[in-house]
Amino acid sequence: MSGISKQRRWHRKPIAIAVTVTLAIIAAPALAAFEPLAVFGAPGTGPGTISPHAAAIAVDAQGRVYVADAFDDRIEAFANDGTPNGGWGGLAAPAGVAAAPDGSVVVSDRSGVYRYDAAGSRLATLAQAGGAVGPPAGVAVGADGTVYVADPTHRRVVALGGAVFGQLARPVAVAVAADGAVYVADDESGRVHAFAPDGTPRASWPAGDPHGIAVAPDATLLVADKRSGQVLRFNARGAPLGEFGRSNVSGRLNVPRGVAADCRGRAYVVDNSNPRVHVFGEPGPPPPCLAPPAPPAPLAPPPPLQAAAVPEPEPVLGRTARATLVSGSVLVGSGIDLRPLRGREIVPVGSTVDATDGRVLLELASAPGADRQRFGRFMDAEFFDGAFTIAQRTTSSLVDLRLLDESGLTLRSLARASARKRKLRVWGKARGRFRTSGRNGAATVRGTEWLTSEQELGTLFRVKEGVVDVREFASGRVVRLRAGEEFLAKPACVSRRSFRIRLRVAPGARVRSAVVLVRGKRVAVRHGRRLTAPVDLRGAPAGKVRVLIRIRTADGRVVTGTRTYRTCRNTTRIPRNPPPV
Repeated sequence: MSGISKQRRWHRKPIAIAVTVTLAIIAAPALAAFEPLAVFGAPGTGPGTISPHAAAIAVDAQGRVYVADAFDDRIEAFANDGTPNGGWGGLAAPAGVAAAPDGSVVVSDRSGVYRYDAAGSRLATLAQAGGAVGPPAGVAVGADGTVYVADPTHRRVVALGGAVFGQLARPVAVAVAADGAVYVADDESGRVHAFAPDGTPRASWPAGDPHGIAVAPDATLLVADKRSGQVLRFNARGAPLGEFGRSNVSGRLNVPRGVAADCRGRAYVVDNSNPRVHVFGEPGPPPPCLAPPAPPAPLAPPPPLQAAAVPEPEPVLGRTARATLVSGSVLVGSGIDLRPLRGREIVPVGSTVDATDGRVLLELASAPGADRQRFGRFMDAEFFDGAFTIAQRTTSSLVDLRLLDESGLTLRSLARASARKRKLRVWGKARGRFRTSGRNGAATVRGTEWLTSEQELGTLFRVKEGVVDVREFASGRVVRLRAGEEFLAKPACVSRRSFRIRLRVAPGARVRSAVVLVRGKRVAVRHGRRLTAPVDLRGAPAGKVRVLIRIRTADGRVVTGTRTYRTCRNTTRIPRNPPPV
């Protein structure tokens, strides 16, 4: 197989997916039967179509259907009979959509939560990622207009301006009943959680692999279960009431990701792998709503501006990027001069980002042309568990995240990584043209989740979702990886050298402690007449290897220094008299 590691398949959790909640109606027909009634929405990309990455669905009081299309960065709108009826773009992978009682539409994407009118004009920004919530998943709107946001980063659901519903694994969708009860689909634990309006837990029960949830007019719950490929029904206490969407071939679902119900008792399901909207309900003409919806309340006029608003700085192609702290602790800066990232800020291209202990959302500009038409003005990616530098040219959209090696980290950072037994690596989840580069290979993506990790024998690339093209530097070949696959890019040669070095201090100085790091790992220092440490370069690829040394003397002085060795050279001669530390 020549450099290709054994492919392994594993169970994958998809990105957080959002669904919506129907409007509360005073009375409505019971959902007695769910037969397939209609299928609409042509597969494809662009206005009027539904891509394979459809994420959520909502139905408003007039029967208009909204679909969040994460791949096309759009909200697609359809009439109740399935006819395309507009929509709008300019979003960043929308993950949730909900119809509000006042006639507006609430949408969540990676950058925050926003309110639109039915024609797609933005009315307000309700929350930004990195502020009250991390990058949000599903959204819902209660009968009183309260907006609920699933926050998988912080493992909770947030009622904007109200209660917090926490202690969850990974909430991806939320729904609100007419009495104010909140229901959450938790895909990582495979459960549905029920809460009182004040956030008090009420019940919890298993529901397969839930990715969408809605409250029907008769107060039953509809849960889109990806594992079984059908929609499950429960009462408010979690008792199962049946399922639908799998038995009938013509209306069979594949990977349901979102579910909603209208005031007439019909269920609308968006299918991720079979990109259609499926409609289920009782055969025959739909019964009317017993309580017609009230006309939308007029929106309050915006308050007068006290001063001219200062627009938020935007990323510039090849020059700057926008970094947003998602969670944990993230450091940014130039070289090894790093500082904590606070909230959201513009950083220059070429900056170093250390997300070893946190998550960071990067937004970079796309080049005019095909990339801008496909990804919009800005591309975004979330990175964690690693450190890297940002590179982008002024003529290309491609963003190169170069994995840092030992020479690019401080002694303190390496000691911390060694203590935690962490390797040089980074996880990424991107939407746009991104590439991660290691010592022996580079992975190019357009929208996926993947790992780049430096190993003893090469650079490992592993794909959790999507498709990645990996180029091995030594051979020049390109390997395409899909979800669940991995590839080890090997160097042209590896070192076989192993020796000991002598640490020299000033005559008469007594050594209190000594720390030596070789390739990011702390090695044992031998004390005695001579202070020595082992340097094992076996398995190291071609290039430079830095040995970092720190010595503390008995009188309190700290002496630091580095020694550099080159691997994969013909000569193996070691200097007989290395300079003092």
